[in-house]
Amino acid sequence: MLSIVLQGYTRTCTVTTGGISNIYVFDPQDFDWTQSSANAAYSVVARRTGATSGGGAKFFPVTFINTEAEYKYTQKVTGISVEYAHELVFQVPQLGNSLGTFLTKMDAGSACFGVGVVIVSNDGTISIMGEYSVNGAPIPWFKAMFDGHQGTSGKKFGDFNGVTCTIKATYFRPLQQYAGGGIADIIALTV
Repeated sequence: MLSIVLQGYTRTCTVTTGGISNIYVFDPQDFDWTQSSANAAYSVVARRTGATSGGGAKFFPVTFINTEAEYKYTQKVTGISVEYAHELVFQVPQLGNSLGTFLTKMDAGSACFGVGVVIVSNDGTISIMGEYSVNGAPIPWFKAMFDGHQGTSGKKFGDFNGVTCTIKATYFRPLQQYAGGGIADIIALTV
């Protein structure tokens, strides 16, 4: 006989808010995330030993067009394995040298080591994609790749001029959240 114990809902029903307010990218091998248990949000982020701000170990803010960024994931079960496919799509304005430099660096970085991403939602939730080290040890490789971007000058004066960028990753769980000191911790590590 199969028996189960059901647990009641304990979460308070609140209004939900969509949208992304900030995106930061980083080298996953430069940072260590502290987590108290497997299901807890990250509580601390710090540079790993030997990683320095001067050496590029920092979070880099991405300038994107407001309301034109979206994070989505899909989940599927194969046998008894669960897989989550993550995707972040955002628009970066104005074709030109500075955008070309950003795209080239993102291509090179993600091809070699993957790219880490901090996604700050409009409700203040901070999600981490592509992290490499948790509690001082490498985690099963979660490689987020800068995978597919398309640019256009537009045909008319009022058309979009820029690039739609996509970052994709596959992992066995939804993205972990960061709850420590909030966005202030991330901003402190951008310098």
